[in-house]
Amino acid sequence: MRDNPYSGAGILNFVFGEMWLRPGLGMKERRLITVACVAFQDAEIPIMSHVYAALKSGDVSFEEMDELALQFAAYYGCAKADYLNQVIAEQKQRVTAENRADPAPVG
Repeated sequence: MRDNPYSGAGILNFVFGEMWLRPGLGMKERRLITVACVAFQDAEIPIMSHVYAALKSGDVSFEEMDELALQFAAYYGCAKADYLNQVIAEQKQRVTAENRADPAPVG
């Protein structure tokens, strides 16, 4: 496993094995909160992976992700949100291209 901010002391197992499965919040809410948190931290790889996962899973729509970025910019500043907007645009293109290459089955 590559070194990353979440790999130490079983944090990956705790976060993804327990926190994401708890009742009380849906996947959409967890994904939106997580994207905002990793954007706040300037965590480059987690920003890319969480934005991609939120969009690819369909838990968060393209429009909802854009709204998250706008809300983030209003509270944390446009300069800080620029990178998040860039990642969102890149991951939208990636998801769109993947969906074209592998369309959902009909019927």
